[in-house]
Amino acid sequence: FGYFSYKGVLFFGFEWDECIELEKYPSMKDRSTYQIPSGTQITKYGAFSNCKFLHKLIFPETCGVITEGSICGCPELETLVFRSQGLDGERVHHMDLYWGDVITNCPKLKDIYLYAENPENIAFGVFEKLDNMSEIVLHVPCFCAKKYRDYEEEYCSMYDNNDKKDVKVWREFKRIEEFDPIDMFGE
Repeated sequence: FGYFSYKGVLFFGFEWDECIELEKYPSMKDRSTYQIPSGTQITKYGAFSNCKFLHKLIFPETCGVITEGSICGCPELETLVFRSQGLDGERVHHMDLYWGDVITNCPKLKDIYLYAENPENIAFGVFEKLDNMSEIVLHVPCFCAKKYRDYEEEYCSMYDNNDKKDVKVWREFKRIEEFDPIDMFGE
């Protein structure tokens, strides 16, 4: 395999493990909604950078890894949908200790839909650098809002391993609402 274009979007595919990576969505593409094709597993650095017209971005069930810097500078982006049951971030430089800034500089982002029923399967770090997190509504599957509100992650200081604490990270989102995944987004 190698690089290829599908409907004007650049992808990279590895034949030996059938891993498809979304490399770059054209920033001046004039569609308001983009549904990433099923089979895509990773979005790479800058994949959705400076997309002026994009309002809604839908990730398939197969896409569980978002590289830092994947979604940045999208001034009209309002909705993100993650259909995967697990979501993780990835560093650009493997020498970095942590990854961050996965989704940044999207001032109109107001809704994030997570299809994952278990918050343990979602890396909160994917969302922790959002500029307007307190204004964004986090939508989770029916009967899962309490799980997200009550879920605690252990944090420890980089400087003192004994300085550990449990934090209810999902409460950074001031509104967590439930939705029925079967009735949403063309399913």
